[in-house]
Amino acid sequence: MDGQLSRNGEWSYQSNQDVMPTWTWIIDSEGEKLSGGYDFNDAYNGGNSIRFYGNLTGGQANRIMLYSTRVAVEESMKLGLTYKGDQGLVKLVAYYGDESTTGYEACQQVAYDLTAGTGEWTTTEVDLSASAGKILYAIGLQVESSKDVTGYQVNLGRLTLTEQERAALHGPASVTLDEILYRDAYTAEARVYWTPVEEAASYEIYQVNADGTRSLIMETPSTAYYIPTLELGRIGGSREPGGCACERQRHPG
Repeated sequence: MDGQLSRNGEWSYQSNQDVMPTWTWIIDSEGEKLSGGYDFNDAYNGGNSIRFYGNLTGGQANRIMLYSTRVAVEESMKLGLTYKGDQGLVKLVAYYGDESTTGYEACQQVAYDLTAGTGEWTTTEVDLSASAGKILYAIGLQVESSKDVTGYQVNLGRLTLTEQERAALHGPASVTLDEILYRDAYTAEARVYWTPVEEAASYEIYQVNADGTRSLIMETPSTAYYIPTLELGRIGGSREPGGCACERQRHPG
């Protein structure tokens, strides 16, 4: 979760899938071309990230098309990218046009500099206000080195397009743990449900452990979830679930 390992063991994320790139993959270069794919060994959120890997020819950019869009750009709109392993060679590219634009080749391409990462997940947001009034038709990347690079790889963890600053959402007003079925002295299964939070796109469910630490159970857009395995703690000398918290919510988009 947010680049940190949050759970060991079996899990499913099918109820909270991301929007996949429009093109998998359109990569153009006059030199060696990178390859695209999914990395199931490293993720920012969920179970995988997108990676581009291979060799770079010095002075020859790799131009990567990611998403087709049609968004009217407004003041204070921001485009954000979370990435890893970039080595300071990646730029975020926006394709702008107007109502008369007939194709991506006719778009004005603006490449935005990103903060060079340090080997960990890094997030950069760029302000699109200078292009207010235009239409954002596509989003892509440019990867370029001044010299040859062997065995290059950059991972993408999250891409965001936001139109305004939003305050953090509060937690649900009520969370209920119900229908507890004890399997043995150490585990149980149960249903948990909670009151909805306005504007929340999804909810993260954690188990609160006896030592105060938290373990992620699931992220879901629903307001109810069946927990197949809940570890038990001891409260007052009896078997009780260690606790369950539905604490953090995400805005849509």
